[in-house]
Parts: sequence; structure tokens; C-alpha cells
Amino acid sequence: MKQEILLESGINELEIVIFKAGDSVLGINVAKVECIVTSQSITRIPNSESNVKGIINYRGRVIPVIDLIKTLKSECSKTSKERLLILININNSDFAVEVSSVTGIRRLSWTEIEPPPPILLGNNETPITGVVKTNPNEIILM
Repeated sequence: MKQEILLESGINELEIVIFKAGDSVLGINVAKVECIVTSQSITRIPNSESNVKGIINYRGRVIPVIDLIKTLKSECSKTSKERLLILININNSDFAVEVSSVTGIRRLSWTEIEPPPPILLGNNETPITGVVKTNPNEIILM
């Protein structure tokens, strides 16, 4: 059965892009994703934050690239050329995150998203806004 991308509002469901950053499984609302592209030429920025990999020129726009694998202190066996960039728009800010792979899209109910454990919220700097249990052995970080 072919599923269409969810565009209907008011049905208490959303679709997430599921991806890996090293050994971490993560998800982001499809509505926040502009596109997914193969590795681009990244210009390094001197003296930038440690998890900012640099910037790319994407269709005439300068987009900052965040090294999500490094941000999450994860390990990845793929070279930079084998990785993907997910271009995201959140709160009118465009940026890209470098990830190991994209595994698919999943439709779920808002009720399936649980708040992250309180210990993760202690410093208010965590990028994790929720967790989704997909089976007893896997959790998707949102």
C-alpha cells in the first residue's frame, strides 16, 4: 500500500524523517525539512563553534552546516563524502545538519511522542524535544 505524504491538518498525526547520526537514531518533523542532499563542498569558518562544520552555497543561499555526529559525541565510520545533509528551516532559520544516513519517513500520532527524561533537560541546552519508542529495543530522539 502506497502512503502519501501527510498534508492534512487537524488529524493529530505527523510524519518524521528518520535518520542516523553515527549510532544515534533521530527524527525531525517532515514539515521542517526542505530537502536532503548528498555531501556538498563545505567551506570551513575559522574560530567558529566546534560543532559548526562550515557553510555551503545551496542554490545561491549561504547555509550553515552543523556536524550533528560531533554534536552528539557519536562515532561514524562513513567519510564526509558518504554522508548526507538535511536542510532544515526552524523558526525562520535555515541550516543543514550532516548525518550518516536517512532511513525513511514514519507517520505517527502526537501521543506517541513522549517528553525527554528530566535529566536531559537540566541544562536547557539539549536539542532533544521528545522521544518515540518504536519497539522495545529502539528509541528515536526528536
